[in-house]
Amino acid sequence: MEDERHGSPTFYKLLESMANTHNKKSHDYAHNSNPSGNYHFAGYVAGLFNHSPEDAGFAGRVAEKLYRLSVLEGSGKKPKNESIEDTEIDICTIVTLWMADRRDRRSSQIQPEQAMNQAISPVEQASQDAQCKIIEVAEFLTDKHLYDMKEYLQAVLEHRSIREVRSGVLNANTKTSR
Repeated sequence: MEDERHGSPTFYKLLESMANTHNKKSHDYAHNSNPSGNYHFAGYVAGLFNHSPEDAGFAGRVAEKLYRLSVLEGSGKKPKNESIEDTEIDICTIVTLWMADRRDRRSSQIQPEQAMNQAISPVEQASQDAQCKIIEVAEFLTDKHLYDMKEYLQAVLEHRSIREVRSGVLNANTKTSR
């Protein structure tokens, strides 16, 4: 009896497609005896530049391509994806991009730490945007609003319901308005 698959058929189609792609790429990039060798080699080479994350990224990419070239030529395998010539062009392109990046960094005299600080992630950008919005809103808040917000936050910390807080705030407001 065949095992019945449960869940999304699209999910299984995607897995099958990924497995086929992995099989083709693994053929070109690794040996069966060490299927992760390309990653290990790239990590080692990138580690030579642990003083510069910018350089480490480029070094790791070059190492992946060099490892692929070594696997294909060392084993006599015929490539299933890109040709040997494409890999050679990739190596040259990555190295040229790396040279351009290094020269741009030197000419602008931006140090690696500064470059990392200048590049902010989408999450950091969203956080900064949210902080700006909070500041904009806070400028329009009165002491009364701040008091109410404090009460809501206190209720959350004390695990009280919003209804309890609202009734407390309403009672406090009626007392102060009398």
